[in-house]
Amino acid sequence: MPPRREGLLQRGRGLGHHRVTDEEYAWPGHTEEYRAMIEQRCRDYFKIAPDKPVHVNAWAASHRAYCREQKAAADLRRKQTEAVAFHLVPKAQKKSPKAPRRKLVPQHDINDWGSEILKPHFNYDFTGHSEAFRAEVTALARKGKKADAYVSPLSWKLACRKHYVLVEKTPA
Repeated sequence: MPPRREGLLQRGRGLGHHRVTDEEYAWPGHTEEYRAMIEQRCRDYFKIAPDKPVHVNAWAASHRAYCREQKAAADLRRKQTEAVAFHLVPKAQKKSPKAPRRKLVPQHDINDWGSEILKPHFNYDFTGHSEAFRAEVTALARKGKKADAYVSPLSWKLACRKHYVLVEKTPA
């Protein structure tokens, strides 16, 4: 294999120094302990000898893998706790003095890029939904359409969000 060009080893080439992201070894937000931990994971995975330098792309790949593992662990913890603590209830059409008080929960999660996404409770395949609930929301999503019209996951989610709200379960 021919030797690599020097330009391939420069991360963000042509973008300027201000475009360094958290995937970079040189990102100012990383502590030395964090850099060393990612580098050691990289050396273990790619079997790089301690006396050899770690390529910047290998370090970035190891960093992405670490972030994916952390996100998967956080998602698992959230699924284990939220599945029991929250549920969807119909939105109140009008405020009435006899309506039970309920503690509303934020309907959105913030993803890695800072944008909001609906919590998984509004997804069709959420494990806490019964078949009757799925059928009811499907009927709401088909309102104004043919009785056998296809309901996309997005339209199902929007119908669920329009007619239901996420609340905290009260201990029984």
